[in-house]
Amino acid sequence: MDEERNVPVTKPINEYEDVFAWEGGNDKLSISKFPIASIADKRGLPKTLVCHDMNGGYLDDRFVQGSDNSDAYRFYHWEYLDIFVYFSHHLVTIPPPCWTNAGHRHGVKVLGTFITEWKYGFECCNVFLETVELYERFASKLVNIAEYYRFDGWLVNIENVIEPSKVIDLKGFLTCLTRKMHEAIPSSLVIWYDSVVDTGHLDWQNELNEKNSLFFDACDGIYLNYNWTENKLSKSKERSLAADRPFDVYVGIDVFGRGTPGDGGYNTREALDMVRQHELSTAIFAQGWVYETHGKENFTINENRFWGDLYDLCPYNKRTTLPLVTSFCQGYGHKYYLQGLVKDENPWSNLHMQQIQPHFPFIIPSSDNNIGVYIDMDTVYQGGTSLCVEGDPTYIPFTFSLFYTEIPLTSGIKVVLVTKEMEEQDGGIHLLLDLKQTRTQKQIVLTPQIHYSPPPSEENNISKQPDLISEQNGWKSRIYIVPNNVVEDWTLIGISIRCLSPTPQSTINRFYVGQLKILPSDHIVPNVELTDLRVTRVDTSEESETVVYNIEWTCSQYNHVDYYNIYSSSESNNYQLCGHASTEKYVLVVNGPDDNSQTLTVQPVLLTGEVIALQSCSTCTI
Repeated sequence: MDEERNVPVTKPINEYEDVFAWEGGNDKLSISKFPIASIADKRGLPKTLVCHDMNGGYLDDRFVQGSDNSDAYRFYHWEYLDIFVYFSHHLVTIPPPCWTNAGHRHGVKVLGTFITEWKYGFECCNVFLETVELYERFASKLVNIAEYYRFDGWLVNIENVIEPSKVIDLKGFLTCLTRKMHEAIPSSLVIWYDSVVDTGHLDWQNELNEKNSLFFDACDGIYLNYNWTENKLSKSKERSLAADRPFDVYVGIDVFGRGTPGDGGYNTREALDMVRQHELSTAIFAQGWVYETHGKENFTINENRFWGDLYDLCPYNKRTTLPLVTSFCQGYGHKYYLQGLVKDENPWSNLHMQQIQPHFPFIIPSSDNNIGVYIDMDTVYQGGTSLCVEGDPTYIPFTFSLFYTEIPLTSGIKVVLVTKEMEEQDGGIHLLLDLKQTRTQKQIVLTPQIHYSPPPSEENNISKQPDLISEQNGWKSRIYIVPNNVVEDWTLIGISIRCLSPTPQSTINRFYVGQLKILPSDHIVPNVELTDLRVTRVDTSEESETVVYNIEWTCSQYNHVDYYNIYSSSESNNYQLCGHASTEKYVLVVNGPDDNSQTLTVQPVLLTGEVIALQSCSTCTI
């Protein structure tokens, strides 16, 4: 718990005694919720790792129920990553669950960090490497921690000298940790940082060579230091090929420069291009440089500029399963919206609530084209942001790719598109579904109006009108049922939007996409019920001016729930949103005396986008 705010936080482990003594069960709110999403096999391609190091870590992201700072750092370019490392200089860095959840939604593995440094690091290594039994027990604890919090492995960074006699034990520890991680979590990774060499000296090599290969051989990969050269890249590639592990060498690129070729920043592409020319994987360190050096002002523009320079060098992830559901929320907002209505007027951030993000970079309107596709915070359907599409009719129709996928379709699909238009228009947004079957491709064009069906531009293309149009709180929901005979045995490979001009006289088009769902045609909303809703008052200090309650419940189908909204109400007040929970527990902090009775309501928001009506939700009284 955070002592000042009395709210739950994720914390690292700083002492090796605490690692040996660690037992799970006391920090359930920091456990991530989602398993890793299935993505297409990327074997034969170099990998992209991002190592997130920002101001010591554990900033607003440490608050497991979210923060009230909508300007907190966020990351949303998951499509280009294979691995995300949460890094800090604490002994054992446990990723806050919001990062693991956001990464897993996008098929990205999330690793914690085990780092030893300086005098204390030397002492720590001497202790846990003293005997085989000790380093095996230490490794088991790290495995238990990863299992408990449900993240995917470790970056191991030994930044201190090792006694020469213990180098063989350090390799034994790394081998043991890797083996035990694979046994516990088969898809897990243990990656070694290029630091200590075979003599025990701290001597960064900036390449894979005979001095550090013993550690490479003991784990799943090596993260090279940042001061490499073309020659070192060539030697690293040669050695990795000899080991038949060409993509397990992650060449470090420091976005702050510090010796990296090209000096990082907006010139990071220079280094990444060199790495990719040698067909090596990369480890991009401190991508938060954009936020740290340029601040919160224009962060989205700056962030898109940074990744817009790199995206073609980072093989992207393709989802392979349905459902595919998103409201385009990036996990923050000036307000919180639910089905088009404002439920909370206060700013917030919570990466757990980030939805599946589309292909980037977004197109930003400019004086040259006046066409834009970007995130909007003022017209929102669900969460804190929606997708805005606007363009000068002079430049449209234009098409913008949202998702690359590789989803085999074995039966019909149901598509739901929720949009808002500034005025009634006959044009609007068309949703395009690209499919392939062996050597044949076709496109399904989902048109916005029942009475409007433009002819397909290609012989195999199919136009489909909505089967149902409904309206809720100013947003239109269009439902399309695409039958078996149209999609069965085809593979969905791409999803795009096309903007059409409503009339020749129009000066601007602006549409908002609030939600997109692609579901099996037989999808039925699961019957999610909450039971055993209970409240426990938490003892706080006598000086505290707040009252703290633990609210817990049991959910019949928790794996169908994205998150829960917690409301309070009384005879004199309607429902007021208190916050959000990612697990079946919420810590409620009440300021001032608690003389008045309050009714608490827990509302599930489902992964498929549905929201359980408040009247059907479980309640209790405090």
